[in-house]
Amino acid sequence: MVGGQTVVAVVEPIIPGLLDISSRLQADALIREAEAAIHVAETNLRRTNEEQTYAQSQFDRARTLVERGVISLPDLRMPPRGWRLPMPRWMLPAPVST
Repeated sequence: MVGGQTVVAVVEPIIPGLLDISSRLQADALIREAEAAIHVAETNLRRTNEEQTYAQSQFDRARTLVERGVISLPDLRMPPRGWRLPMPRWMLPAPVST
């Protein structure tokens, strides 16, 4: 009895042991998965930065053409008939697997 109460159990921390082979393989797989996710994120960031750079250059080019009077703003807003504007990759439909 401690302080008038009955002690049911005493829990002491254990010293952490080494990982068994199964736990080690699982931990290694999680590390590889995280590294792959980082690689995908870095690739997407690079692609997005390249798309932003391209869009900025197109904007700057169009602004220069308008400032020089080569084209007007209405011409800039509407592409000529039959022209197809490129779509960003994220707007394209996902491939269908068979």
